[in-house]
Amino acid sequence: MSKKFTGQQQNALKQVVKNGVGTSLFAHLGLIGLKKFKDFDLLHQAFAQSVPVHSPQGFQEMLTEMTRIKGDASAEIIDSLAQKNLTTKMKLAGLCYWKSGVIPVTHQTLNTYYAYEKDMFAQLAGQGIKPKGLTFTLFEREKGHVHGATNLPVTGWNRLIQENRSFFGRQRFLPSSEKLHNATGSRFQWLNAMLEALKADGKKVETLIAHPATLVDFALFTAQQEGRFVPLSDLCPNLKVFLYTSNSLSPYRTELAYFFKNLGDVRWVQFFHNPAGLFAGQRDINIRDQLSMHASTDTFYEFVPEEDVLPDGTFHQNYRRLHAGQLQAKRRYAVLASNSAGLIGVDLRQLVFVKSLDPFRISFTGNPKRLATLDENLYEHDIATAIDGINTALTGQGVFIRNFLFASQKSNRQPQWVLEISRPVESINEELLQGIADRLKGELALKNASLREMLQNPNVRAVDVIFVPMGTLAAVAGERRLPKLDHTADAQLVAKVISSAWSVRQVKV
Repeated sequence: MSKKFTGQQQNALKQVVKNGVGTSLFAHLGLIGLKKFKDFDLLHQAFAQSVPVHSPQGFQEMLTEMTRIKGDASAEIIDSLAQKNLTTKMKLAGLCYWKSGVIPVTHQTLNTYYAYEKDMFAQLAGQGIKPKGLTFTLFEREKGHVHGATNLPVTGWNRLIQENRSFFGRQRFLPSSEKLHNATGSRFQWLNAMLEALKADGKKVETLIAHPATLVDFALFTAQQEGRFVPLSDLCPNLKVFLYTSNSLSPYRTELAYFFKNLGDVRWVQFFHNPAGLFAGQRDINIRDQLSMHASTDTFYEFVPEEDVLPDGTFHQNYRRLHAGQLQAKRRYAVLASNSAGLIGVDLRQLVFVKSLDPFRISFTGNPKRLATLDENLYEHDIATAIDGINTALTGQGVFIRNFLFASQKSNRQPQWVLEISRPVESINEELLQGIADRLKGELALKNASLREMLQNPNVRAVDVIFVPMGTLAAVAGERRLPKLDHTADAQLVAKVISSAWSVRQVKV
């Protein structure tokens, strides 16, 4: 393991403890004694034994309950989080909506992000990519307001990043908060505000930051608004870099290639970040899915081995919590984070694959929660990767898979796989649809022993592969992205998609 990274991680845990002692949270959990440990391994052992693991929403609920125990029975979560010295002695920059919860964010976490962002541009420059124009971040609608009692902003991570930039930073990084101020209605109003902002300043934009799923929805929305397919070159003709903020480009790569038509020189670089302080970027622009975790003294990472993770994403009773110095190469781990804002032991619901220890390089493999209604044990990431390969094979066929939703009905033991394709389903011949379904089943079964066993079970029905046309899943999702896995026992989301789709084709495999 890289000595530099492990050294920074040791300092990060010591800073988390130093900053936490004196807060209500540390007192509530009985963590005051952690300050006596000078040896890092002993400190981490005591920390792991004393600090419970929570989801972001669970962390929020713990704080709410904690304040109620103190007699403040009417406290709302935002009031609780805004209290001085509740989770941190540092000044908060704001409260951030994230993963169905609200978490505190300090100025130190934001400054760590800005340092990571600056380092990413320096890495690009060192490899001959030197965008000098504006940077535009295309992100999902984020509500926001100012909490009256404390004057703290309560908003999304991207808006918090933008609104805390320096004056000159706000001139270089778009869109400005003012241009988004009135886009408080539907997701379509928000996308329209983004479109108008790009129309106004797109010729000056040389770097685009976006999640691929948001970008493909934006491309579809733009085509609907303009009544024609609008390539990105019409909006950002001088674009040089696309920083994508996701686990991977799968399964959006093929569709994005159409949107980026006439922008062949644009470099695509992975640039992952979240408000809990997990920052990881692509160091070499020529090597995809090989990331470096940004090391700082602001966030301490812990790692739970994949074999200790249950199908629902929670952990076995005797799960292990490892620090960076205890990792092994070629293995997958779920990531926990503790940071300067007082987040401690928060499960980020993110699996990483350790590619090498020195230098420390990882790739993201998505949410550890997998579809297991019929014990098929399917990861979203593995499905997306298989679809990406199928889309490559479909080159020249004039069709590709642009989205998916997998489920199984437990009552009648019926697997259901929804595939959203790029053309009207009635225009595609039966042979091609059957070929796509057969190949997807084969690709997934080849790499997944649990799925193979399920498919061979005589009590499980043949997989129902359901093809729906472009835009179906986004229309059903409405204001939010639809998940890729339907964990309901009776496949409620799939039923909703089938009932709302304007055309459906089904094949069995």
